[in-house]
Amino acid sequence: MTAIYKVRDGHDGWEIRDIPRREPGPGEVELQIMAAGICGSELHLYHDNHFYTPPSLIGHEWSARISKVGEGVPDWKVGDKVVTLPSRNACGHCFYCSIGQSVFCAARRPFGPYGPNDGGGWREYFTMKAEGFLRVPDSVSFEEAAMLEPASVLVQALCIKAPVHTGDVVVVQGAGTIGILAAQVAKAAGAGRVIITDVASAREVKLPVARALPAIDQVVDITETDLKALVMAETDGRGADMVVDCSGSEAAVNSAFGLVRRSGRVVAIGEPATPSISVNWIDAIIQNIDLHFTFGSTNDAWRIALQLVADGRVQLKPLISHRIALADFEEGFKLMDDKKALKVMMFPHGEAAAR
Repeated sequence: MTAIYKVRDGHDGWEIRDIPRREPGPGEVELQIMAAGICGSELHLYHDNHFYTPPSLIGHEWSARISKVGEGVPDWKVGDKVVTLPSRNACGHCFYCSIGQSVFCAARRPFGPYGPNDGGGWREYFTMKAEGFLRVPDSVSFEEAAMLEPASVLVQALCIKAPVHTGDVVVVQGAGTIGILAAQVAKAAGAGRVIITDVASAREVKLPVARALPAIDQVVDITETDLKALVMAETDGRGADMVVDCSGSEAAVNSAFGLVRRSGRVVAIGEPATPSISVNWIDAIIQNIDLHFTFGSTNDAWRIALQLVADGRVQLKPLISHRIALADFEEGFKLMDDKKALKVMMFPHGEAAAR
């Protein structure tokens, strides 16, 4: 079967490998991977700006149907639609597992080295222990299910770690996949008004998608509009209750301190292009700003995200701009690099099979 590996640094450091398809043993199932997304972190990996240990079988946004069931698996059957929870492959008893943050469990290896029996979902089939699954209803498509991972990250950030309060004015910086998801989750969590921003390069692909979503009240191109003046006018001069930075831009992070009200909240989600950025701490301190950093998600966040998608309160399909075959993953990277794509979704068995 086909699998995608990162084997060394450089754009030529990727390989399409033919690896064995393993029969499930007792307590195991075989998953047929139906849809797999390309994440911004994998684009960083493409440019060698993300940690990994070669060889790494890549892919953390994916969904599957159970294709085979081993002995002693009473809770699952062939045909069930599933995604895997963050607790999969975690030890279950360390400090982080005990507080529900298994994403930080030392037993998990988020970026390799990976062989055919572990690793990511950029492959056709995946045999694993029949545990750590979340059942996906028929009303949620495979491509939507593959996007529950990024959706859960925003639920973790805005519903659990730094909850949006009813009636909040929320500004989201960056109208990529994460930003548009953040805006929708913020509205679902009770925000009274949601404003999303980006720059001129987002006009062709990102901003039209944001404008079409009912959860987003206002879309702002900051190259044309004075964002601070707009936010102050919307809030009687106070500033936004919350600013969510999904860009990772040094300029955007610092501008957040001028957009948020005193004692407001700034939530940092976007990964910067470099390991460190300069931040104006004085502004944050004298305005008594709560600054939240957030990474990953929990099992509870996945369950909430699934419910929001199933209820139609968070829409995922409008974010998928391109649908390609798994073997064409490098085309997906190029589309994202050239800012021609929002979310690229890959189909290891073809798009028709995933319907």
